[in-house]
Amino acid sequence: MARVMNIAVITAIIIITLITCDEETAAVWKLELVGQISLKPDRENPNDKLCAVHVSGQYAYAADVNGGLYVVDISDPQNPRQVGYCDRDRTFLHPHLTSRSIEERMFARGGVQVKGNYAYMVDDGFGGLRVIDISDPSKPREVGCSERHIQAREIYVRENYAYVTFNGLRVYDISNPVRPREVGICEIPSWTTGITVKDKYAYITNGRPEGGLWIIDTSDPKKPRQVGYCHTSGNAYGVDVVDNSAYVICTGGLDVIDISDPNTPHKAGNFPYTMSYARGLFIESNYAYAAYGFGGGGGIVIIDVSNPIKPKEVGRTNVTGPAQRIYVAGSYAYVVSNVSDLCIIKVKPDAHD
Repeated sequence: MARVMNIAVITAIIIITLITCDEETAAVWKLELVGQISLKPDRENPNDKLCAVHVSGQYAYAADVNGGLYVVDISDPQNPRQVGYCDRDRTFLHPHLTSRSIEERMFARGGVQVKGNYAYMVDDGFGGLRVIDISDPSKPREVGCSERHIQAREIYVRENYAYVTFNGLRVYDISNPVRPREVGICEIPSWTTGITVKDKYAYITNGRPEGGLWIIDTSDPKKPRQVGYCHTSGNAYGVDVVDNSAYVICTGGLDVIDISDPNTPHKAGNFPYTMSYARGLFIESNYAYAAYGFGGGGGIVIIDVSNPIKPKEVGRTNVTGPAQRIYVAGSYAYVVSNVSDLCIIKVKPDAHD
């Protein structure tokens, strides 16, 4: 009997040790800032703070809150170089944008996505959807736009359509990039922020007053319609979707929402991080990369979501200024901050070195 009990005790110790080792391994990441560059427009404007970033090939494309596009050569992550810049048409710049406070600029929205030889941009300065020809990275130039005086906050490009948030959803046909054409609209009674599209659904976050995730059926781009809604843990600012889970970054943490039935989404998990406002989100290989910041500082936090019901933090690091958006490509995270810096961070678990 004693021998059996000893075997049971040893087995229990081995199991506990394995679980502990697994948790410790998951919690150890190596985060290293390898490159950084302050991006400057062709003119001086203290309100031109970065708000979005997209990576394609050897270039990072960063957008500022007033609609400027910066092209950065990242072929050498340790020595990023700004090689191009495209300004927006200042004629339609809303007067309020030239006198924004630091806090207002912190909440300014904008988005950029690259497809082929074009960058598609939106900003909340009533510039609408703009199309930039980037075939020559050193000389990006605006070649198309939607109707002006439309305030937009985020964009997702898929196939021949651009999906834009604006206090609802606008769908644009971009089969002819120089003449984007609005084909569908779905109004939502909220301050819509982030967006992603998967299969036939668009997933849109609500910034205020109460947060939330909206699910829009876009199977007919000309007639998008709301089919589902789920409350979030505070104001929501970004969303990404993997399989049957939507990951939403909000003031109350990282929410994991079960979307297996888009008509009845429900919260399945939450990671209540201890940090300021989270602004950007990117999901890659079972990890959620979140950009956050408020006031003078910020950074990124990495969360293991391999078990969506119990997400857990595996690493974090600071960046210069409040971080706005993040894009992960290969071994690097590209982060834009509110002080117009593009930071390149090598993200790699120590256990994989």
